[in-house]
Amino acid sequence: MKIARVTTHGVRGLPDRTFDLTDPSNGQPLDVVFLTGAPGAGKTSFLDAIAAAKEDVAPYGPRRSPASMVRRGAAAAKIRIDWWLTDAERARLAVDRPELSSESILSPSVPPSTAHDPRLVTLLGAYDHRPETPKLEYFHEHRTLARGSTGSSALAPADQRAMRLGKDLFKYAVLPRYLVEVYLDALSGGTAAAEFEKGYASLSRTRKPGGLRKTHAGREVFFVADDGSEVGIEDLSASEQQAVIFAATVPFVGLAHSVLLVDAPELHLSSAAVVPFTFALAELSVGNQLIVATGSAELVRKAAAHAVITLGTPPGKLGS
Repeated sequence: MKIARVTTHGVRGLPDRTFDLTDPSNGQPLDVVFLTGAPGAGKTSFLDAIAAAKEDVAPYGPRRSPASMVRRGAAAAKIRIDWWLTDAERARLAVDRPELSSESILSPSVPPSTAHDPRLVTLLGAYDHRPETPKLEYFHEHRTLARGSTGSSALAPADQRAMRLGKDLFKYAVLPRYLVEVYLDALSGGTAAAEFEKGYASLSRTRKPGGLRKTHAGREVFFVADDGSEVGIEDLSASEQQAVIFAATVPFVGLAHSVLLVDAPELHLSSAAVVPFTFALAELSVGNQLIVATGSAELVRKAAAHAVITLGTPPGKLGS
């Protein structure tokens, strides 16, 4: 599952226009789309619009307040998304074309629509932690491990489902516990720990995971530097914790053939690290589409021109 086009009308922070997220060489959705523009141009609003439209069709959790999406002076916000299905998804849903479209009308005075395509409702509403189930994930700009926070320790899909498109500060606080579980599972042949280690190594080179160790509070994953020194996960640098968040969330949630909304991939990174880090995100699993909101000039310069949407400019194709 990927997104081919997003059309907005009356959406707060965004112009009324169609944004084309396809590759001009083949007409298929791009694997990575970069949203750029001056502060306040609408980069985060674009990600929020996708999340709100998806939740209007088939919510993972409580719907966002429609009023938060409506531009001042407008009666409603309309968001149309053209969803691109994989061959497997088309076969499962008995769809004879690659695209299905949703149209969401968000307004405080209009109740949520119940007329969405039932095939899209099935596709977008499914949630479990199997990689075979496509999902949407929102890596918001205030993400943190926030270890020890209250109410964030449940691993079950039923508990995690409602958090996927939210901006809860403690959204990823469950990951240290998840990593302990997968390292224990590795003792009996589980592969998620190895997947995490591979992903982490592609995102951060300063330390590597060392396995489990006992602490006064139980067990924790520790990390090893080149000089052999060990630190616990809570003592990693801010940039290393970002690597943990992405490398652990992909196997935890089962992100494959999914849409990943990433706000500020440059968070806590040096300017030299932003480009390799962001492009490594696209390689963490198979078939994902990254829609990245960034203020990094280095990252935008490295991106293909047709993969860049510059917000705050007149309408046009990607790269305009």
